[in-house]
Amino acid sequence: MFTGIIEGIRPVKSVSKTSGKSLERRADMRLGIDLGNLRRGLRVGSSVSINGACLSITKIYRRIAEFELVEETVNRTCLGLLKPGDRVNVERSLRLGARLEGHIVLGHVDTIGIIDEIGRSPRQIKLWVALKSKDDKVNIEIDIVGKYIVKNLPKIQ
Repeated sequence: MFTGIIEGIRPVKSVSKTSGKSLERRADMRLGIDLGNLRRGLRVGSSVSINGACLSITKIYRRIAEFELVEETVNRTCLGLLKPGDRVNVERSLRLGARLEGHIVLGHVDTIGIIDEIGRSPRQIKLWVALKSKDDKVNIEIDIVGKYIVKNLPKIQ
Protein backbone atom coordinates (compact mmCIF):
# COMPACT_ATOMS: atom_id res chain seq x y z
CA MET A 1 0.00 0.00 0.00
CA PHE A 2 1.20 3.51 -0.82
CA THR A 3 0.20 7.11 -0.10
CA GLY A 4 0.87 8.37 -3.61
CA ILE A 5 3.35 10.92 -2.22
CA ILE A 6 6.61 10.65 -4.13
CA GLU A 7 9.76 10.30 -2.02
CA GLY A 8 12.21 10.93 -4.81
CA ILE A 9 12.88 11.09 -8.52
CA ARG A 10 15.55 8.59 -9.52
CA PRO A 11 17.30 7.60 -12.77
CA VAL A 12 16.65 4.47 -14.78
CA LYS A 13 19.99 2.70 -15.19
CA SER A 14 18.99 -0.26 -17.34
CA VAL A 15 16.08 -1.61 -19.35
CA SER A 16 16.18 -4.99 -21.03
CA LYS A 17 13.68 -7.23 -22.70
CA THR A 18 13.76 -10.86 -21.64
CA SER A 19 12.56 -13.95 -23.39
CA GLY A 20 9.87 -14.42 -20.75
CA LYS A 21 9.38 -17.97 -21.93
CA SER A 22 11.53 -20.11 -19.61
CA LEU A 23 9.85 -21.94 -16.74
CA GLU A 24 11.86 -20.24 -13.99
CA ARG A 25 11.70 -16.74 -15.51
CA ARG A 26 8.36 -15.39 -16.59
CA ALA A 27 9.40 -11.73 -16.82
CA ASP A 28 9.16 -9.87 -20.11
CA MET A 29 11.26 -6.89 -19.06
CA ARG A 30 13.93 -6.05 -16.48
CA LEU A 31 14.25 -2.55 -15.09
CA GLY A 32 17.22 -1.29 -13.05
CA ILE A 33 16.79 1.90 -11.03
CA ASP A 34 19.36 3.78 -8.95
CA LEU A 35 17.41 4.31 -5.73
CA GLY A 36 20.17 6.32 -4.07
CA ASN A 37 19.44 6.84 -0.37
CA LEU A 38 15.88 5.50 -0.87
CA ARG A 39 17.50 2.04 -1.00
CA ARG A 40 17.88 2.05 2.82
CA GLY A 41 15.78 -0.63 4.47
CA LEU A 42 14.81 -2.30 1.19
CA ARG A 43 15.66 -5.87 0.25
CA VAL A 44 14.71 -8.46 -2.34
CA GLY A 45 10.92 -8.82 -2.21
CA SER A 46 10.27 -5.26 -1.00
CA SER A 47 7.46 -3.42 -2.81
CA VAL A 48 8.29 -0.07 -4.39
CA SER A 49 6.02 2.23 -6.40
CA ILE A 50 7.71 3.20 -9.67
CA ASN A 51 5.73 5.89 -11.52
CA GLY A 52 2.68 4.76 -9.55
CA ALA A 53 2.98 1.02 -10.31
CA CYS A 54 3.78 -1.42 -7.51
CA LEU A 55 6.86 -3.50 -8.33
CA SER A 56 8.80 -6.02 -6.23
CA ILE A 57 12.57 -5.88 -6.03
CA THR A 58 14.12 -9.03 -7.53
CA LYS A 59 17.79 -8.08 -7.10
CA ILE A 60 19.76 -5.36 -5.31
CA TYR A 61 23.38 -4.41 -5.85
CA ARG A 62 24.69 -1.29 -4.15
CA ARG A 63 22.13 1.46 -4.88
CA ILE A 64 20.59 -0.26 -7.91
CA ALA A 65 17.33 -2.18 -7.50
CA GLU A 66 16.24 -4.50 -10.27
CA PHE A 67 12.61 -5.23 -11.01
CA GLU A 68 11.11 -7.83 -13.36
CA LEU A 69 7.92 -6.92 -15.20
CA VAL A 70 5.51 -9.39 -16.72
CA GLU A 71 3.72 -8.68 -20.01
CA GLU A 72 0.53 -7.49 -18.26
CA THR A 73 2.47 -4.81 -16.35
CA VAL A 74 4.32 -3.71 -19.48
CA ASN A 75 1.03 -3.44 -21.42
CA ARG A 76 -1.14 -1.78 -18.75
CA THR A 77 1.36 0.85 -17.60
CA CYS A 78 3.79 3.33 -19.13
CA LEU A 79 6.77 1.41 -17.73
CA GLY A 80 7.36 -0.36 -21.05
CA LEU A 81 8.25 3.04 -22.58
CA LEU A 82 11.16 3.69 -20.18
CA LYS A 83 14.76 3.86 -21.35
CA PRO A 84 18.09 4.33 -19.56
CA GLY A 85 18.52 7.92 -18.43
CA ASP A 86 14.78 8.50 -17.88
CA ARG A 87 13.81 9.61 -14.40
CA VAL A 88 11.01 7.92 -12.45
CA ASN A 89 8.92 8.76 -9.39
CA VAL A 90 9.76 6.47 -6.46
CA GLU A 91 7.82 5.75 -3.27
CA ARG A 92 8.58 3.01 -0.78
CA SER A 93 5.59 1.07 0.55
CA LEU A 94 3.65 2.35 3.54
CA ARG A 95 4.63 0.83 6.86
CA LEU A 96 1.98 -0.16 9.39
CA GLY A 97 1.66 2.63 11.93
CA ALA A 98 3.18 5.29 9.66
CA ARG A 99 1.43 8.61 9.12
CA LEU A 100 -0.99 8.58 6.22
CA GLU A 101 -0.66 11.99 4.58
CA GLY A 102 -1.80 11.26 1.05
CA HIS A 103 -4.18 8.76 -0.43
CA ILE A 104 -4.53 5.03 -0.11
CA VAL A 105 -3.36 3.42 -3.33
CA LEU A 106 -2.17 -0.07 -4.10
CA GLY A 107 0.08 0.58 -7.07
CA HIS A 108 -2.37 -1.23 -9.34
CA VAL A 109 -2.68 1.08 -12.33
CA ASP A 110 -6.29 1.58 -13.48
CA THR A 111 -5.56 3.28 -16.78
CA ILE A 112 -3.08 5.38 -18.69
CA GLY A 113 -3.74 9.11 -18.95
CA ILE A 114 -2.11 11.57 -21.31
CA ILE A 115 -0.75 14.93 -20.24
CA ASP A 116 -2.95 17.48 -21.99
CA GLU A 117 -1.64 20.71 -20.52
CA ILE A 118 1.05 21.88 -18.08
CA GLY A 119 0.68 25.11 -16.09
CA ARG A 120 3.68 26.51 -14.26
CA SER A 121 3.88 29.22 -11.62
CA PRO A 122 6.69 30.10 -9.20
CA ARG A 123 5.23 27.89 -6.46
CA GLN A 124 3.56 24.99 -8.28
CA ILE A 125 3.06 22.97 -11.41
CA LYS A 126 -0.46 21.95 -12.47
CA LEU A 127 -1.05 19.05 -14.85
CA TRP A 128 -4.24 18.47 -16.76
CA VAL A 129 -4.52 14.80 -17.69
CA ALA A 130 -6.84 13.46 -20.35
CA LEU A 131 -7.84 9.81 -20.81
CA LYS A 132 -7.78 10.34 -24.60
CA SER A 133 -5.49 12.94 -26.12
CA LYS A 134 -1.84 13.64 -27.01
CA ASP A 135 1.74 13.81 -25.68
CA ASP A 136 3.32 12.15 -22.61
CA LYS A 137 1.61 9.22 -20.92
CA VAL A 138 1.14 8.78 -17.17
CA ASN A 139 -0.10 5.91 -14.99
CA ILE A 140 -3.37 6.62 -13.14
CA GLU A 141 -4.80 4.83 -10.13
CA ILE A 142 -7.95 5.93 -8.31
CA ASP A 143 -7.75 6.08 -4.50
CA ILE A 144 -9.05 2.77 -3.09
CA VAL A 145 -11.41 4.53 -0.63
CA GLY A 146 -12.89 6.56 -3.51
CA LYS A 147 -13.43 3.35 -5.50
CA TYR A 148 -15.17 1.75 -2.52
CA ILE A 149 -17.48 4.73 -2.02
CA VAL A 150 -18.45 4.91 -5.70
CA LYS A 151 -19.02 1.14 -5.86
CA ASN A 152 -21.30 1.20 -2.82
CA LEU A 153 -23.32 4.36 -3.55
CA PRO A 154 -26.90 3.74 -4.61
CA LYS A 155 -27.18 3.92 -8.37
CA ILE A 156 -28.58 7.27 -9.49
CA GLN A 157 -31.13 6.96 -12.27
